[in-house]
Amino acid sequence: LNTDRWRAVDVDGLLNDAALAVIDAVEDAFGPAARGSSIGAVIARNDIRGQSTAEVKSATLTLTDALTIKAIDEALLVADNRARVNADSVAANVVISTNTMLGGSQASLLSSTITIGGDLRVQADTAATLIAQVDSRLQASVSVGVTLAFNTIGYRPANLFENLVDTLLGTELGGLETLKTLAQIKNSSLEVGGDVLVQASADGSISAHIANQALALDLSVGADSGAATTLTVAPVLALNRVAASTEARWALGNNGDEANIEGNLKVLAAGDTDITARVSATAASAGVSQSGAAKALSFAVSMARNAISNTVVAEVLDDA
Repeated sequence: LNTDRWRAVDVDGLLNDAALAVIDAVEDAFGPAARGSSIGAVIARNDIRGQSTAEVKSATLTLTDALTIKAIDEALLVADNRARVNADSVAANVVISTNTMLGGSQASLLSSTITIGGDLRVQADTAATLIAQVDSRLQASVSVGVTLAFNTIGYRPANLFENLVDTLLGTELGGLETLKTLAQIKNSSLEVGGDVLVQASADGSISAHIANQALALDLSVGADSGAATTLTVAPVLALNRVAASTEARWALGNNGDEANIEGNLKVLAAGDTDITARVSATAASAGVSQSGAAKALSFAVSMARNAISNTVVAEVLDDA
């Protein structure tokens, strides 16, 4: 053997060094692995409910200036749920996040006689914002992580079974309780020296980031190494939906109601609803064996249902 041109290489040492390098890289990304098995669970429910009402009813008012009847309902829900499970053999984790928002606003002028020298404003404003983040990560030889996330505005709180059925089939088992915004003048006589504004505006938005990451790694090296088997399961089910109605209405009654307005009449309704959702499921398995078979199986699925129901109405009615 010409040692000037050839050199003996310790293959076992190279494999050991490579395995340790991979383990170090995985631990840098996911944290050091624990010994044994680990089971984790995160169950969170957040429920916000509100209602704002401003009303003038059966009143007789004479004012030299303006009259404003205004109802405002604003709500913000921020939920951040994170889970980390590391193990040497088996890691299992379940994350269930449920966020619900209910509310609305109503501004009304009902069955009244109003005489004013300035403007008359009847305004209802509603804003509901839901920001949700779910982040689940697992690392073991066998990793199983399940993530369920339900974010709703304008739907009554539902149990886990109802949420699952609604996500899979698009039903409404929990029931609607629409985010309602109403501005109205009804059955009232008006003498207004300025402008009349009946305005309803609503904003309902969901921003959701839902991620489930599972890594299975089994490195069998050395003279006594056997078969390496890894399994990863990482399903995600997510439901995001908004139900809202926005109405601006002026209705004259049948009891001789009259309206004399020197300025402008505006009946306005604006409803803005949106859902921004990012849902991901990642499963990775790696099995390395110096001697014996290496088997790796990964299964990841993500299912998301996003739904918006938004009704906007502006009308002037004469019931006489």
